[in-house]
Amino acid sequence: MGLWDMPSGPIYFNLKLWALVLANACQTSGTHLTYFIMQKVPFTPEGVSDLLSQIYALPDPQLQQEAAACAANFRLWMENNFILEDSQLAFLEQIDDQFIATAASEMQYFISGRLPISLIKEEHQKLKEEDDRGKLIDLGKNRQSSFDSELGFSELQSLTFTISYSEN
Repeated sequence: MGLWDMPSGPIYFNLKLWALVLANACQTSGTHLTYFIMQKVPFTPEGVSDLLSQIYALPDPQLQQEAAACAANFRLWMENNFILEDSQLAFLEQIDDQFIATAASEMQYFISGRLPISLIKEEHQKLKEEDDRGKLIDLGKNRQSSFDSELGFSELQSLTFTISYSEN
C-alpha cells in the first residue's frame, strides 16, 4: 500500500494535503524540499556526541530549527532525540521547570553556535524498587578567554551536563 493508497480519514487526508501543499510550494518557488530525519540515540556520552555530530552537520537553517525546537520544548526534544527508559522519562518530567528553562536556553545557544556539549554520566546500579532519589544533575558552562599579541583574542566555550548520585 503506497502513501496515496492509504485509507481515508482525517489523519491520512491531512498528510496527503500537506504533501501536496509542500510539493506545490516547492514547485512554484523553485526550491527543493529537504527534510532531515535523525535517529534516536542512546542517552550516553557517546550518544550525545553522535547526535551533536548529526545536528552540527545540518545546513544552518535546519540547525537553527533544531536549536529552536530544543529551546521551545526541551523535554519533548529530549524524548524525540534520545532512547529513554520509562524511569528516565518519568524523572525528566519531575525536573524543576527553572532548571529545564536554563538547560533549554543554554542548549539553544550552544547548538546554534555549534559549540561543544558533553554528558558525563556516572554509572549507578539501581534496584527495581528504587526511585531516583539521590540523582544529581549539574549543568556547567565553561568559558576560557585569552589574548595573544600575535593571534589576538580567542575564546573557548563548552557546556557539560553531569549526572551523578549522592551516597545515601
